[in-house]
Amino acid sequence: SDVTVTSNGSIGGSIVSIYDSENQLLGTAGSDQAGSFASVFVEGLVAGTYFVEVSSDATWDLLYYELSVSALMYPEAPTNLVATSDAGQIHLTWDASAGATTYRVYYEYSDNPPLETLDAIEGASPLDLSEAAANLTGLPIDAPTYFRVTALSDDRESSFSEIVSATPGPACEADATESQACGLNGNGTQSRSCQEGIWAAFS
Repeated sequence: SDVTVTSNGSIGGSIVSIYDSENQLLGTAGSDQAGSFASVFVEGLVAGTYFVEVSSDATWDLLYYELSVSALMYPEAPTNLVATSDAGQIHLTWDASAGATTYRVYYEYSDNPPLETLDAIEGASPLDLSEAAANLTGLPIDAPTYFRVTALSDDRESSFSEIVSATPGPACEADATESQACGLNGNGTQSRSCQEGIWAAFS
């Protein structure tokens, strides 16, 4: 989490400090002038117990002050990332992350440095998405592309998911169609058609 501790009051000024459970100083801030009150910001705190100390920034004592704490959580890393090959494209799915507002897909042509990136038609890596799924086209068909995903909450980005890889399948034949069963008991049917060598979504 990113944590901001703010002091406020009517008389005197303040110095605010944050310590971890082992009494190590993580951040401190003093007011710029006597009679003003300080705010201290510490980013990337893991879950645990922390302590806040408030002291006077002047020769007089603090007669009155208040503390407020604002904690901004980082989203959890996406899990269960799966890459599935299809005609001319790769489908990516993953489990939604708690606290995420968007996702960022990183993809590379190799999993070993030096890394070479070839752009998908949907956009260059990294690619920001609002859904926990993606279809990428235009990737190389002669070797796998490697994928990993992060979750974002505003400008706070999670750690990476696991890395998966896939290679697009051969292009489908023009005007080809295929069907599959759907519905609760498999009594319905949905179909899709081949468009410029790539299967459209089932509908």
